[in-house]
Amino acid sequence: MNCVQCCVRRAPQGGWDAQIGTENRGPYDTRDLALQVAVANALSIRRAGGGVRVIVKDANGGTQAERCLCEAFGR
Repeated sequence: MNCVQCCVRRAPQGGWDAQIGTENRGPYDTRDLALQVAVANALSIRRAGGGVRVIVKDANGGTQAERCLCEAFGR
């Protein structure tokens, strides 16, 4: 299953973005706020039956956390 990526990352113009698939939302003042937006969107996609992956990046672009919410997760 192809997962839609909901990625929290440093915004080029400052602050933090929540990138939902190919759409950028933000920038937000804090990473926590961008994460709330990303998780809310991920849960909405999941409720609609889609596969989704939440990724949180640090200020340098490295992956801090990643969790796939598709039904194939953990198999």
